[in-house]
Amino acid sequence: MKQRLKNLWGIAVNWAAEPSVVRPLGWLWMAYHRRIPSAPRIPDLGSAREVVVVRYDGLGDLVVTTGFLRDLRAACPRARITAVVRDDWMDLLTASPHLDRVLGFALKIYPRYTPIRRVFDIARFCRQHFWPVRPDVVIIAQSHITQCEVRYFALFSGAPVRLGRTALAKTGDPDPSRDPGWKIMSHLHLDARTGHEAEQFQSWLKSLGASARDPELSMSWDVAAADEATRLLGPKPSTGLRVALGIGASKGPKTWPLERYIEVGRRLKERGAQLVLIGASDLAEPASEFMNREGSGVRNLVGPLRLQATAAALAQCDLFIGNDSGPMHLAAAVGLPVVEIVGWPADVPPEIPGTPLRIGPVCKHRRIVQPAGNGRDWSVRVADVSVEAAWTAVESILDEVRGPSWRA
Repeated sequence: MKQRLKNLWGIAVNWAAEPSVVRPLGWLWMAYHRRIPSAPRIPDLGSAREVVVVRYDGLGDLVVTTGFLRDLRAACPRARITAVVRDDWMDLLTASPHLDRVLGFALKIYPRYTPIRRVFDIARFCRQHFWPVRPDVVIIAQSHITQCEVRYFALFSGAPVRLGRTALAKTGDPDPSRDPGWKIMSHLHLDARTGHEAEQFQSWLKSLGASARDPELSMSWDVAAADEATRLLGPKPSTGLRVALGIGASKGPKTWPLERYIEVGRRLKERGAQLVLIGASDLAEPASEFMNREGSGVRNLVGPLRLQATAAALAQCDLFIGNDSGPMHLAAAVGLPVVEIVGWPADVPPEIPGTPLRIGPVCKHRRIVQPAGNGRDWSVRVADVSVEAAWTAVESILDEVRGPSWRA
C-alpha cells in the first residue's frame, strides 16, 4: 500500500508539471505580477526591439540553427537578440556576430520533485533575465520537445509574440496545435513532413515575411580558440592531408565500431594523412585504444577543447569522417567535406525524424554511407556499414576536392 501511494504521488507530481496544468497556472502567476502580455499581434520582426531564441537539445541541432540565427539577424536589424541554450553549449555561440547575448540554462536533477521544480527554475530564470528587458518576441526554435519543456520560457517571458514550430501531423494523427504546450505560442508554424531542418528554418522565416539565404550554416570562433587549435594540431604533414575522425556519437547505436575507424585511419596514414581524433571527454577510452594501436601520425584532441576551438581545429582539416554527431555538424558548418556514417537504411522514408534527409550534414561536399534498404526494416543498423563502403566514400570525396594526386 505504501509503495502504491508513493507511485501515485510520483504520477501526481509529473502531472503537475504538464503544460495542461502549468499553462493556466502560469498565466495566473504572470497576471499577479502584472506581466500578462498584450494581445498577440501579427509578428513584425523588422520592428522588434528585443528577441529571444530558445534551443535546448543536442549540440548538432544547435549547430544547424546557426544559419537561422544569421538570417534572423538580417530580419531584425534593430533588435538585441539573445539565445538561450544548454549551459554546456554556450561557448559555441559566444563569438557569433549574429547574437548580442548568450544565456545558459542548467537543467538540474533534484532528489525529489524534479519535474515541478524545473518549472520553477524556468520561471525564476525568465524573471531574472527577461522581465527587466521586456522581450517583444520569443522564438522556440525546435519542433520536438526533448530534454526540457522549453515552451515554458515563452510562457514566463511576458513576450506578446511567442513563435513556435512543430512537425506537421501525419494523416489521422491529432492536430499538434491542440497540444496544451503549443497553445502557449501566439503563432505556431507547421513544418512540412519532409525536408532538412535547415530548409524548415528557411520556410519558417519566409512565412514570417523575412528573407532567407541558402541553408548554409554559420560558425565563428575567437582568436584564443584559433590559437589553441593551431598549437594542439601542430604542423600539417608533407602531403598536406589532415583528416578528422569523429569516433563517437550521443547514442551508442549511432556509433560505428572503433576497429573500422582504425582500419580506415590506417589506409589514410598509408597515403601520408595526419589523423585528428575529435570528440567529448566521454570518448577518452576509445580514443586511448585508438592511440595505442595507431598512435603514430595521430593527434588526440578528444576532451580538452572548447567548442569554439573544436570548430577552429576542424577548419584546419581537409576531411571529416564520423557518425551523426555534434562534431559532424561542426565540420559541415566550417565548410569541411564530410563523410557521414549512419545506421539508417538507404530507403528510410523522408518523413522520419533523425535521418540524414532531415538532419544530415549541410555542406557542399558530402557523402552519406548507410546500409542498403530492404523496404521493411527502418531501424538504425550502423554495424551493417562495412569498411569498404566507407572507404569508397572517402576515395570519392577526396577525388572530388583534391583530385587523384592524393592517392600517391
